[in-house]
Amino acid sequence: MKANLLYLPILFLFLSSCAPKIWVQDAFSRRPEIDATKDVDINIRFAGDALNYLTFELDIDNHSDQDIILSRKDINMEVDLNTGEYLNLKPLDKYRVINDLENAQEQVNRDKKRATRNGILFAALDIATVATTGTDVAILAGGSTVDILNTRDRFKALEGSLEDQMAYVYDWVLDQDTIAAGTTKSVDLLFESGLYTGDAMLRLQSDYGSYRFPFTMSLVERKL
Repeated sequence: MKANLLYLPILFLFLSSCAPKIWVQDAFSRRPEIDATKDVDINIRFAGDALNYLTFELDIDNHSDQDIILSRKDINMEVDLNTGEYLNLKPLDKYRVINDLENAQEQVNRDKKRATRNGILFAALDIATVATTGTDVAILAGGSTVDILNTRDRFKALEGSLEDQMAYVYDWVLDQDTIAAGTTKSVDLLFESGLYTGDAMLRLQSDYGSYRFPFTMSLVERKL
């Protein structure tokens, strides 16, 4: 289910008198500017914040009679910072993203082993205490055991989440693909996350055409 499964609003979290709220990045597309030398249709739309990154979905229809190359290196996004300066963003290297997720997975495994060792020690202490002091401590010991099990469940859930994220990046995020003649392809582009307002231009420049996709970047306030 692509990025929707991994939808993760990142941004400024604050408390109000009513309920916590967040600012969520949004982007509205405007009419694209296309100068294609071949019959290659491309559409790009904003998909939201996934894996802590800004995500755009790219659909490409190759109606030409030749195979074409779709590469993240041919794509960039320029963001107007409303200060007279522009920020130039390139799609993130999918394999670096995967490497970061693998490092996070290793850290989770290390933390889990540490928590498990501590849990075993606590559980052994609880059993010894129950054997010597009676029912009142048994209730406390039971509570400690539940806490240990809950910790293990949380680690398990986090591991599954990281595995899902890695699978998503492998399956959907663009590095470089060959789009055969007469076929279509749908991929995702990941950009470094940020809180942007104003205009942005996403460009794809290749030997089969020049494509410019203007967006209006905005922030949306949402309650948790």
